[in-house]
Amino acid sequence: QKKEVRMLQVHFDRCNEENIWIDFRKENECGDVVPATITTAGDRHFQEGSSYYKNQNLLQKFSDRFMILQYTQRGMVKFFSRRPDGTQEEYEVGPEQCFFITSDGEYEFRKPDASCYSFIYIGFRGPLAEHVFARFLATGPVHRLPRDSQVVEEFNSLFRRGLHNDLNFCELRRLATDILLDLERDICDREAVCTDAFLRGISEWANENIAEMTVQKLAAHCRMSVKYFQSYFRKRCGMTPGKFLADLRMNYVIRLLECSGMKLSSIAEVSGFSDASHLCRVFRKQHGITPEAFRSGSSILKFGERGGGNLELIPK
Repeated sequence: QKKEVRMLQVHFDRCNEENIWIDFRKENECGDVVPATITTAGDRHFQEGSSYYKNQNLLQKFSDRFMILQYTQRGMVKFFSRRPDGTQEEYEVGPEQCFFITSDGEYEFRKPDASCYSFIYIGFRGPLAEHVFARFLATGPVHRLPRDSQVVEEFNSLFRRGLHNDLNFCELRRLATDILLDLERDICDREAVCTDAFLRGISEWANENIAEMTVQKLAAHCRMSVKYFQSYFRKRCGMTPGKFLADLRMNYVIRLLECSGMKLSSIAEVSGFSDASHLCRVFRKQHGITPEAFRSGSSILKFGERGGGNLELIPK
């Protein structure tokens, strides 16, 4: 009798019970999903030689917006994500890495036939899930999550209790909230600290060599290929290395205009512009005035929160 009760919401995809997923949608029919709830959870295993492929059609059968965290325990899966500009990114997602997908995203993932793949996943709904997933996806769909993290422990507890029908709607909302907040702390907050330290270190080195600095030299300094460095930098810092370097160079120019009496030709030379005319063109295009007008005090340039790239003109 107990087995029959479990089978109402627990599904075994294979006879050997390697692949199990739990459907919590009936439990969620009794109330509002604010701030968040869990709709599904799964523990799945695919051996070497077996096929496994999914794309965005996976979530189209659900009428409500749906969000999934998929966490690799063993093996590797290839994940492809399409950005709003139409370009596609490819990732190899291995142990202690996870990816985040939403029902309106464009993606696909598949397991190479020559490898095994074991993963767990959780499906979420609700405004808190929307907020947290938006933060993850702002810097890329793939992130690292340590095996000993609180989130993995909470998943195991969720799964054990779900297999024994020991969860109701209120507990699903509480667990969803706890897991999402822990995910935000473990991924977003940790990555923000690491990104700040990474940017500080690379900014200090680039500023010391600003005249001859290029994206290629930044990549070499970080011991990465240019292609990998560009992808890594954008995912980690939320901007391209070219944009970062252009902002750094312009901030250097502004400091020299404010704090020195150097000629424009000399400022252009030490900051990496080809000549004074090149500097004037770039400066005017970005800020609407010439370097000479800025130096004379006809306007004040106000730095944005990041100290570069977000400069706006404030008339005196």
